[in-house]
Amino acid sequence: KILDVGAGTGLAGVLLNRAGFRSLYALDMSRGMLDEAEKKGIYRELYEGTLGERIELETQSFDAIVAAGVFGPRQAPSSGFSELIRLTRPNGVLVFSIQLQHYKESDIRQVLDSHTRAGRWILEKVSESFQGLPRAEPDILYRIWVYRVVKN
Repeated sequence: KILDVGAGTGLAGVLLNRAGFRSLYALDMSRGMLDEAEKKGIYRELYEGTLGERIELETQSFDAIVAAGVFGPRQAPSSGFSELIRLTRPNGVLVFSIQLQHYKESDIRQVLDSHTRAGRWILEKVSESFQGLPRAEPDILYRIWVYRVVKN
């Protein structure tokens, strides 16, 4: 079971589906975006919720959580990581992108490190920097982080 957080219209879900993943679920704060994502026909269920608040889903519900383009300026707060950890089964993975400038200027680095020190997750991989939107925003760089959840 994979939760696509900040699913929007379902673009990441489409890529996951093309890669062979079929047990996909969507979470977004916008009902309108979820309505568009639903039209893709790839999600088993769609949930409305906001990172930074409690998400009304059962603890340890997902094997993996993907959050593409969710953590950046004026987007989801770093406190949202606690909920993502809570929703992930032990030994499950969290995969998310962060705008590099936001990573350097916000408290995200400290929050990620605090979860590591508390033994909630283990860092598996950090990607090289890349342009998320090379034509529209060539100067904005991202990285992808992969963590394995140890305990909720």
